[in-house]
Amino acid sequence: MTTFVRLPNWVGDAVLALPALEGLAATGAPLLVGGRAAPLELTAHIAPEAPRLLLRRGRGPGLSRWEAVRALRGARPEQALLLTPSFSAALCAWVAGVPRRIGWPEQGRGVLLTRPVPRSTRGTLHITEEFQALARAAGATSFPAHPSFPVDPCARRTAEAWLSERLAAEARAQRPRLALCPGARYGWAKQWPAERFMALRILAEGRGWSGIVMGAAGEENLAQRILAGSGPAWVSACGAGTLRLAAELLRGCDAAVCNDTGTMHLAAAVGTPVVALFGPSEPQWTGPRGLGHRILRANCACAPCFRRTCPQGQPAPCMLAITAPEVMRAIEDLAGARGGARVP
Repeated sequence: MTTFVRLPNWVGDAVLALPALEGLAATGAPLLVGGRAAPLELTAHIAPEAPRLLLRRGRGPGLSRWEAVRALRGARPEQALLLTPSFSAALCAWVAGVPRRIGWPEQGRGVLLTRPVPRSTRGTLHITEEFQALARAAGATSFPAHPSFPVDPCARRTAEAWLSERLAAEARAQRPRLALCPGARYGWAKQWPAERFMALRILAEGRGWSGIVMGAAGEENLAQRILAGSGPAWVSACGAGTLRLAAELLRGCDAAVCNDTGTMHLAAAVGTPVVALFGPSEPQWTGPRGLGHRILRANCACAPCFRRTCPQGQPAPCMLAITAPEVMRAIEDLAGARGGARVP
Protein backbone atom coordinates (compact mmCIF):
# COMPACT_ATOMS: atom_id res chain seq x y z
CA MET A 1 0.00 0.00 0.00
CA THR A 2 1.55 3.29 -1.13
CA THR A 3 1.41 6.14 1.38
CA PHE A 4 1.59 9.78 0.40
CA VAL A 5 3.32 11.66 3.22
CA ARG A 6 2.65 15.38 3.33
CA LEU A 7 5.54 16.87 5.29
CA PRO A 8 5.19 19.79 7.73
CA ASN A 9 5.86 23.26 6.33
CA TRP A 10 8.15 24.53 9.09
CA VAL A 11 11.81 23.45 9.29
CA GLY A 12 11.61 22.71 13.02
CA ASP A 13 8.49 20.58 12.61
CA ALA A 14 10.15 18.74 9.71
CA VAL A 15 13.09 17.85 11.97
CA LEU A 16 10.74 16.67 14.70
CA ALA A 17 8.82 14.57 12.17
CA LEU A 18 11.96 12.62 11.18
CA PRO A 19 11.30 9.70 13.61
CA ALA A 20 7.71 9.36 12.33
CA LEU A 21 8.90 9.25 8.72
CA GLU A 22 11.67 6.79 9.59
CA GLY A 23 9.19 4.56 11.38
CA LEU A 24 6.92 4.54 8.35
CA ALA A 25 9.83 3.89 5.97
CA ALA A 26 10.91 0.95 8.15
CA THR A 27 7.67 -0.88 7.32
CA GLY A 28 8.93 -1.30 3.76
CA ALA A 29 5.70 0.02 2.24
CA PRO A 30 6.12 2.33 -0.79
CA LEU A 31 6.14 6.04 -0.01
CA LEU A 32 5.45 9.20 -1.98
CA VAL A 33 6.75 12.25 -0.11
CA GLY A 34 5.52 15.78 -0.71
CA GLY A 35 6.39 19.12 0.83
CA ARG A 36 8.13 22.44 0.45
CA ALA A 37 11.79 22.64 -0.51
CA ALA A 38 13.35 22.84 2.97
CA PRO A 39 11.44 19.89 4.52
CA LEU A 40 12.19 17.80 1.42
CA GLU A 41 15.88 18.63 1.77
CA LEU A 42 15.85 17.60 5.44
CA THR A 43 14.20 14.24 4.73
CA ALA A 44 16.06 13.26 1.55
CA HIS A 45 18.05 10.56 3.39
CA ILE A 46 14.89 8.70 4.45
CA ALA A 47 13.50 6.31 1.82
CA PRO A 48 15.66 8.00 -0.85
CA GLU A 49 14.10 5.80 -3.52
CA ALA A 50 10.65 7.25 -2.83
CA PRO A 51 9.43 9.83 -5.37
CA ARG A 52 9.32 13.44 -4.13
CA LEU A 53 6.75 16.10 -4.92
CA LEU A 54 8.07 19.63 -4.52
CA LEU A 55 5.12 21.81 -3.55
CA ARG A 56 5.19 25.47 -4.42
CA ARG A 57 5.32 28.22 -1.85
CA GLY A 58 4.05 31.52 -3.19
CA ARG A 59 5.64 32.13 -6.59
CA GLY A 60 8.55 29.77 -5.98
CA PRO A 61 9.41 26.60 -7.90
CA GLY A 62 7.38 23.43 -7.61
CA LEU A 63 3.85 22.21 -8.14
CA SER A 64 0.86 24.46 -7.64
CA ARG A 65 -2.02 23.12 -5.57
CA TRP A 66 -3.91 21.83 -8.60
CA GLU A 67 -0.76 20.41 -10.19
CA ALA A 68 -0.21 18.51 -6.95
CA VAL A 69 -3.76 17.16 -7.12
CA ARG A 70 -3.13 15.89 -10.65
CA ALA A 71 0.18 14.32 -9.58
CA LEU A 72 -1.55 12.51 -6.71
CA ARG A 73 -4.29 11.26 -8.99
CA GLY A 74 -1.65 9.88 -11.32
CA ALA A 75 0.32 8.21 -8.51
CA ARG A 76 -2.84 6.71 -6.95
CA PRO A 77 -1.59 6.25 -3.35
CA GLU A 78 -3.91 4.22 -1.12
CA GLN A 79 -3.49 6.53 1.88
CA ALA A 80 -2.31 10.03 2.75
CA LEU A 81 -0.50 10.80 6.00
CA LEU A 82 -0.86 14.53 6.66
CA LEU A 83 1.90 15.76 8.98
CA THR A 84 0.67 19.33 8.65
CA PRO A 85 -2.62 20.58 10.14
CA SER A 86 -3.47 22.80 7.17
CA PHE A 87 -6.90 22.61 5.57
CA SER A 88 -5.38 22.81 2.07
CA ALA A 89 -3.33 19.62 2.61
CA ALA A 90 -6.45 17.63 3.48
CA LEU A 91 -8.41 19.22 0.65
CA CYS A 92 -5.70 18.27 -1.85
CA ALA A 93 -5.74 14.62 -0.75
CA TRP A 94 -9.56 14.54 -0.81
CA VAL A 95 -9.88 16.13 -4.26
CA ALA A 96 -7.18 13.76 -5.57
CA GLY A 97 -9.31 10.82 -4.46
CA VAL A 98 -6.85 9.29 -1.99
CA PRO A 99 -9.07 6.65 -0.30
CA ARG A 100 -7.61 6.83 3.22
CA ARG A 101 -6.69 10.21 4.71
CA ILE A 102 -5.02 10.43 8.14
CA GLY A 103 -4.43 13.61 10.10
CA TRP A 104 -5.40 15.87 12.97
CA PRO A 105 -9.02 17.09 12.73
CA GLU A 106 -8.09 20.77 12.95
CA GLN A 107 -8.95 23.93 11.00
CA GLY A 108 -12.35 22.54 10.04
CA ARG A 109 -10.90 19.72 7.97
CA GLY A 110 -12.23 16.79 10.02
CA VAL A 111 -14.89 16.01 7.42
CA LEU A 112 -12.14 15.51 4.82
CA LEU A 113 -10.36 12.83 6.86
CA THR A 114 -11.22 9.13 6.96
CA ARG A 115 -8.98 8.54 9.99
CA PRO A 116 -8.93 11.62 12.23
CA VAL A 117 -6.37 11.29 15.03
CA PRO A 118 -7.36 13.41 18.04
CA ARG A 119 -4.66 15.75 19.29
CA SER A 120 -3.93 16.18 23.00
CA THR A 121 -4.08 19.53 24.74
CA ARG A 122 -1.13 21.59 23.55
CA GLY A 123 1.92 20.76 25.64
CA THR A 124 0.62 17.45 26.99
CA LEU A 125 2.76 15.50 24.52
CA HIS A 126 5.87 16.54 22.67
CA ILE A 127 5.09 17.23 19.02
CA THR A 128 7.48 14.42 18.05
CA GLU A 129 5.13 12.01 19.82
CA GLU A 130 2.13 13.61 18.11
CA PHE A 131 3.74 12.94 14.73
CA GLN A 132 4.39 9.35 15.79
CA ALA A 133 0.72 8.88 16.71
CA LEU A 134 -0.20 9.88 13.17
CA ALA A 135 2.39 7.48 11.74
CA ARG A 136 1.02 4.63 13.85
CA ALA A 137 -2.37 5.20 12.30
CA ALA A 138 -0.66 4.78 8.91
CA GLY A 139 0.97 1.47 9.88
CA ALA A 140 4.27 2.34 11.60
CA THR A 141 5.07 0.40 14.79
CA SER A 142 8.47 1.57 16.07
CA PHE A 143 10.47 4.78 15.96
CA PRO A 144 13.94 6.14 16.76
CA ALA A 145 14.26 7.60 20.25
CA HIS A 146 14.71 11.14 18.96
CA PRO A 147 15.39 13.00 15.70
CA SER A 148 18.87 12.58 14.28
CA PHE A 149 20.40 13.98 11.15
CA PRO A 150 23.23 12.00 9.54
CA VAL A 151 26.52 13.45 8.36
CA ASP A 152 26.43 14.57 4.75
CA PRO A 153 30.03 14.13 3.49
CA CYS A 154 29.63 16.64 0.67
CA ALA A 155 28.06 19.27 2.92
CA ARG A 156 30.71 18.61 5.54
CA ARG A 157 33.52 19.31 3.05
CA THR A 158 31.70 22.47 2.01
CA ALA A 159 31.38 23.53 5.66
CA GLU A 160 35.09 22.96 6.25
CA ALA A 161 36.00 25.00 3.16
CA TRP A 162 33.55 27.74 4.15
CA LEU A 163 35.07 28.01 7.63
CA SER A 164 38.65 27.94 6.35
CA GLU A 165 37.92 30.98 4.21
CA ARG A 166 36.22 33.03 6.92
CA LEU A 167 37.31 31.99 10.39
CA ALA A 168 40.78 32.60 11.79
CA ALA A 169 42.96 29.47 11.75
CA GLU A 170 43.63 29.68 15.49
CA ALA A 171 39.90 29.81 16.18
CA ARG A 172 39.25 26.78 13.97
CA ALA A 173 41.94 24.72 15.60
CA GLN A 174 41.96 25.60 19.28
CA ARG A 175 39.00 27.53 20.56
CA PRO A 176 35.66 26.03 21.58
CA ARG A 177 33.00 27.09 19.11
CA LEU A 178 29.55 28.51 19.87
CA ALA A 179 26.60 28.86 17.51
CA LEU A 180 24.26 31.78 18.14
CA CYS A 181 20.83 31.37 16.54
CA PRO A 182 18.94 34.64 17.07
CA GLY A 183 16.08 34.24 14.58
CA ALA A 184 12.53 32.99 15.09
CA ARG A 185 10.48 32.80 11.90
CA TYR A 186 7.20 32.14 13.72
CA GLY A 187 7.10 35.58 15.36
CA TRP A 188 9.22 38.11 17.24
CA ALA A 189 7.71 37.24 20.63
CA LYS A 190 9.96 34.16 20.74
CA GLN A 191 13.14 36.15 20.03
CA TRP A 192 15.70 36.96 22.69
CA PRO A 193 16.77 40.55 21.96
CA ALA A 194 19.72 41.12 19.63
CA GLU A 195 21.36 43.24 22.34
CA ARG A 196 21.32 40.22 24.67
CA PHE A 197 22.87 38.03 21.99
CA MET A 198 25.54 40.69 21.52
CA ALA A 199 26.21 40.81 25.27
CA LEU A 200 26.48 37.03 25.28
CA ARG A 201 28.89 37.10 22.35
CA ILE A 202 31.10 39.57 24.20
CA LEU A 203 31.08 37.37 27.31
CA ALA A 204 31.87 34.25 25.28
CA GLU A 205 34.63 35.97 23.30
CA GLY A 206 36.20 37.14 26.54
CA ARG A 207 36.22 33.53 27.76
CA GLY A 208 38.03 32.30 24.67
CA TRP A 209 35.13 31.09 22.54
CA SER A 210 34.92 31.48 18.78
CA GLY A 211 31.52 31.46 17.14
CA ILE A 212 29.11 31.51 14.25
CA VAL A 213 25.87 33.45 14.02
CA MET A 214 23.42 31.16 12.22
CA GLY A 215 20.34 32.36 10.37
CA ALA A 216 18.33 32.47 7.19
CA ALA A 217 18.77 34.80 4.26
CA GLY A 218 17.38 38.19 5.28
CA GLU A 219 18.82 37.99 8.80
CA GLU A 220 22.24 39.34 7.86
CA ASN A 221 21.58 42.72 9.52
CA LEU A 222 20.62 40.96 12.74
CA ALA A 223 23.90 39.05 12.64
CA GLN A 224 25.90 42.22 12.04
CA ARG A 225 24.34 43.85 15.10
CA ILE A 226 25.40 40.88 17.21
CA LEU A 227 28.91 40.78 15.72
CA ALA A 228 29.60 44.53 15.95
CA GLY A 229 33.13 44.98 17.28
CA SER A 230 33.95 41.26 17.25
CA GLY A 231 37.34 39.82 16.34
CA PRO A 232 38.32 37.36 13.59
CA ALA A 233 37.15 34.39 15.64
CA TRP A 234 33.49 35.24 14.97
CA VAL A 235 31.60 35.08 11.68
CA SER A 236 28.07 35.21 10.27
CA ALA A 237 26.61 32.28 8.33
CA CYS A 238 23.22 33.88 7.74
CA GLY A 239 21.98 32.89 4.29
CA ALA A 240 25.23 31.00 3.64
CA GLY A 241 23.69 28.06 1.80
CA THR A 242 21.60 24.95 2.19
CA LEU A 243 20.13 23.47 5.34
CA ARG A 244 22.58 20.60 5.01
CA LEU A 245 25.46 23.08 5.13
CA ALA A 246 23.88 24.68 8.21
CA ALA A 247 23.61 21.23 9.79
CA GLU A 248 27.33 20.56 9.29
CA LEU A 249 28.29 24.00 10.62
CA LEU A 250 26.19 23.30 13.71
CA ARG A 251 27.69 19.83 14.07
CA GLY A 252 31.12 21.42 14.39
CA CYS A 253 30.08 23.55 17.37
CA ASP A 254 30.49 22.73 21.05
CA ALA A 255 27.19 24.38 21.98
CA ALA A 256 24.36 26.37 20.42
CA VAL A 257 22.17 29.09 21.91
CA CYS A 258 18.78 29.16 20.21
CA ASN A 259 15.35 30.61 20.39
CA ASP A 260 12.51 28.13 19.97
CA THR A 261 12.93 27.77 16.23
CA GLY A 262 13.96 25.34 13.51
CA THR A 263 17.70 25.89 14.00
CA MET A 264 17.34 24.72 17.59
CA HIS A 265 15.92 21.38 16.45
CA LEU A 266 18.50 21.02 13.69
CA ALA A 267 21.32 21.61 16.20
CA ALA A 268 19.88 19.01 18.56
CA ALA A 269 19.44 16.53 15.70
CA VAL A 270 23.16 16.72 14.79
CA GLY A 271 24.13 16.17 18.43
CA THR A 272 25.18 19.69 19.41
CA PRO A 273 24.21 20.60 23.01
CA VAL A 274 21.61 23.35 22.98
CA VAL A 275 20.81 26.14 25.41
CA ALA A 276 17.18 26.75 24.44
CA LEU A 277 15.58 30.09 25.31
CA PHE A 278 11.83 29.83 25.92
CA GLY A 279 9.24 32.49 26.60
CA PRO A 280 5.76 32.35 25.01
CA SER A 281 6.06 28.72 23.87
CA GLU A 282 6.09 25.46 25.83
CA PRO A 283 9.28 23.35 25.99
CA GLN A 284 7.30 20.21 26.85
CA TRP A 285 5.68 20.60 23.42
CA THR A 286 8.50 21.95 21.24
CA GLY A 287 11.67 21.67 23.32
CA PRO A 288 14.90 20.17 21.89
CA ARG A 289 14.94 16.37 21.85
CA GLY A 290 17.80 14.16 22.93
CA LEU A 291 20.22 14.35 25.84
CA GLY A 292 22.48 17.10 27.10
CA HIS A 293 20.37 20.19 26.43
CA ARG A 294 19.46 23.03 28.78
CA ILE A 295 16.19 24.97 28.74
CA LEU A 296 16.08 28.50 30.16
CA ARG A 297 12.81 30.29 30.71
CA ALA A 298 11.61 33.09 32.95
CA ASN A 299 8.92 32.57 35.56
CA CYS A 300 6.20 34.71 33.96
CA ALA A 301 2.56 34.15 34.87
CA CYS A 302 1.43 34.75 31.27
CA ALA A 303 3.69 32.07 29.76
CA PRO A 304 3.12 30.01 27.75
CA CYS A 305 0.73 32.17 25.72
CA PHE A 306 1.77 30.86 22.25
CA ARG A 307 1.45 34.34 20.75
CA ARG A 308 3.47 35.47 17.73
CA THR A 309 3.59 39.00 19.10
CA CYS A 310 3.42 40.17 22.70
CA PRO A 311 0.71 42.63 23.78
CA GLN A 312 3.11 43.98 26.41
CA GLY A 313 5.50 45.23 23.75
CA GLN A 314 8.73 44.28 22.03
CA PRO A 315 10.83 42.57 23.28
CA ALA A 316 8.52 40.24 25.16
CA PRO A 317 9.09 40.52 28.94
CA CYS A 318 9.39 36.75 29.27
CA MET A 319 12.37 36.76 26.88
CA LEU A 320 13.88 39.95 28.29
CA ALA A 321 13.98 38.34 31.74
CA ILE A 322 16.63 35.87 30.55
CA THR A 323 20.09 37.41 31.09
CA ALA A 324 23.35 36.96 29.18
CA PRO A 325 25.32 35.85 32.29
CA GLU A 326 22.88 33.03 33.06
CA VAL A 327 23.04 31.86 29.43
CA MET A 328 26.85 31.95 29.60
CA ARG A 329 26.77 29.82 32.74
CA ALA A 330 24.54 27.29 30.99
CA ILE A 331 26.95 27.20 28.01
CA GLU A 332 29.92 26.55 30.26
CA ASP A 333 28.01 23.83 32.13
CA LEU A 334 27.21 22.09 28.85
CA ALA A 335 30.77 22.40 27.60
CA GLY A 336 32.09 21.01 30.88
CA ALA A 337 29.70 18.06 30.74
CA ARG A 338 30.84 17.35 27.19
CA GLY A 339 34.50 17.63 28.08
CA GLY A 340 35.02 20.66 25.84
CA ALA A 341 35.77 18.49 22.81
CA ARG A 342 34.42 19.53 19.47
CA VAL A 343 33.19 16.99 16.93
CA PRO A 344 36.23 16.29 14.71
